Amino acid sequence: SGYEGYYNFYNIGAYSGADNYLKGLEYAKTRGWNSILGAIKGGASEIASNYIKKGQDTTYYQKFNVSSYKTRNAYTHEYQTNIMAPKTESESVYSSYKTKNKLGYSYTFVIPVYNNRPDSAFKVSKTNTVGGSTPVASDNNQGGSSTSNQSSNTTVSAQTKVSNAGYSIVSGYLTKISVGSDMSMIRSKLASAGATVASVNSSWNSKTSGKVATGDIIEVDNNNRYEVVVYGDVSGEGDIDIKDLLIMKKHLLGEMTLTGAKLQAAKISRGSNVTIKELLLLKKYLLGNYNIEW
Repeated sequence: SGYEGYYNFYNIGAYSGADNYLKGLEYAKTRGWNSILGAIKGGASEIASNYIKKGQDTTYYQKFNVSSYKTRNAYTHEYQTNIMAPKTESESVYSSYKTKNKLGYSYTFVIPVYNNRPDSAFKVSKTNTVGGSTPVASDNNQGGSSTSNQSSNTTVSAQTKVSNAGYSIVSGYLTKISVGSDMSMIRSKLASAGATVASVNSSWNSKTSGKVATGDIIEVDNNNRYEVVVYGDVSGEGDIDIKDLLIMKKHLLGEMTLTGAKLQAAKISRGSNVTIKELLLLKKYLLGNYNIEW
C-alpha cells in the first residue's frame, strides 16, 4: 500500500533482491509518475539521458557496455542482472514489429564484434549457469543409474521421453500440464522416462518445486528446451483467475498483445487464433461450468 496510482513501466530502480518491485514503485513515487503517460514519458526520458546519450543506444549495449562510442568505462553502468535480457527483449520487439507489419522497413543493426574469440561458438543455455558447465538442478540419476540414462539418451528422443512421461509437445511448447501441477512431480515423471532434467522459471532462476506456470522452462537431455504452457494461465502465475480473464480480454480488444507461451496458453479451444470463444470458455471455467482440456 502507499503506491496506488504510480507506474514504472521500465522497472527503473527495481534492483535485484527482495521486494524489488517495491523499490521500483518507490522510484516511481519519487519521480511523480502517477499517470500512465507520465510514467512512459518519464522512463523514456531517463533511458535517453542515462543510456542512449551515453553510447548505450541498443538493448545489447544497455546490458553490456562495450560500444566503441561509449562515454563510461567498459563493463560499468550495465542495466539488469539477467544476462539473457537482450535476447528476450529483442524477441519481444520483433514480435511487436511483426504484429504492426513493420518488418519490411529498412533498419540498421549495430552488432559488436569481439577480438580473440574462440574458434567455435559457445552454447548459451537458458537452463545452464554462466560458464555453461553445470545444468541448473540437474537430476541425472533420477529414475535409474547414470549408465542406463546415457544408454537411453542415445536411442530415445527427448520428445518421445516427454510423451512417455505423459506430456505433449505442441508448437514447440511443453503441454498437457494441469493447473496446480508441481514442478517436482513433472521432473520426477520425466526422469522416470529416462530423461535428464533441468528446470527454471521464466526469469531463469532455478525452480525444482512449486506450482508450474506458463513460461517456466524445462530442459530435457541438456539440448532440448521447452517453455511450459498451462492452458488458461495467460498471466504466467501458475493459477487461473480473474486476472487471466482480464488479460485475455485486453488482448482481444487490442489493448495488449500476448506472445510466446502466454499466447499459446490463451488458445484454450486449441484453435490457431485467440477468439471470443476462448474468453467465453475461460469465463465458464471460472464459474465452474467448463473443464479445460490440459
